[in-house]
Amino acid sequence: MFKAAIEIPIQEKQKRIPQELKKVFNLPNDVHTFYDLKIRSGVPAYERMFQLVIISLCSDVEFFLKDLFSKRNPEGSHPNGFYQRFDEVIPELKKLGLEFSDIQNDIDNILEAFQIRHICIHNLGFVDKGFKEKISSSLQIGDMYVVTQEIYKKFFDSYCEFLAAIDDQIPDPRLEP
Repeated sequence: MFKAAIEIPIQEKQKRIPQELKKVFNLPNDVHTFYDLKIRSGVPAYERMFQLVIISLCSDVEFFLKDLFSKRNPEGSHPNGFYQRFDEVIPELKKLGLEFSDIQNDIDNILEAFQIRHICIHNLGFVDKGFKEKISSSLQIGDMYVVTQEIYKKFFDSYCEFLAAIDDQIPDPRLEP
């Protein structure tokens, strides 16, 4: 997904729309590529791709957490949607003996990613009251949260730190006698 979010705009800038097709669709003279067409339409097509990258990252976090809980606490059960409520997951991980104080900023970033995921899925990426209540942001209710490559990288790096923190605290069963 990340690769597509990076490469598709580049590819669409390079692909020129044939003159015959421009006539058929009655496209303006200044529209030469599908990139031009998407930008001119005002639809945040390329920003939406990075929203999908965030959604995908959060899904990966959920699958990881579900697997982790099934191995660390097989008899425990969690309600539907538990793994996507990251702010509820962290206290449960702490009850299992995991500590995250050294990576609190990364935990906050992952929490923000899940809030972005939520508004992307349920509100087309527009900030809502719930987002404002949970995330400190200069964006106002109704503003679109534009996800860029840099923003995604921040969340991805935080997820890697989260994984490393867990990996440091859970012994590899293959190495135990």
